[in-house]
Amino acid sequence: MAKEITSRAEDYSKWYNDLIIKAGLADYSAVRGCMVIKPYGYAIWENMRDILDKMFKATGHSNAYFPLFVPKSLFEAEEKKCRRFCKRMCSCNTLSVENRYSKSRKTDCRS
Repeated sequence: MAKEITSRAEDYSKWYNDLIIKAGLADYSAVRGCMVIKPYGYAIWENMRDILDKMFKATGHSNAYFPLFVPKSLFEAEEKKCRRFCKRMCSCNTLSVENRYSKSRKTDCRS
C-alpha cells in the first residue's frame, strides 16, 4: 500500500494509482501492468457504467465490447522462456466490422 499519496501536480498517473490503492478500490496483481478491482471499486465502476450507458442510449449510440488483445510477440517471447508453454489462442489476422456504409463482415480467425 502506498505510504504517502504523490502530489497530482507532480505525477498524475502515480497520484491516481496511489489514491486507488490507498482507498482500497484496487490492488496490483501478479500480472505486470494489471490491477485487481476490489468490490467497492467495482461497484463504483458499475454505477459509472450504468450512468454512461443511459447517456449513450439517449443519444442513439450503442455499446461495443472489445476483448483483450495481446500481441503475438508476447506469446512468442513466453514460448522461448517456458519449456511447457502452450500458446493456444484465437488469432485474428483480418477483421472488418459491419458499419452503416458496408454490410459485409470479413474475418479470418483461427484457434
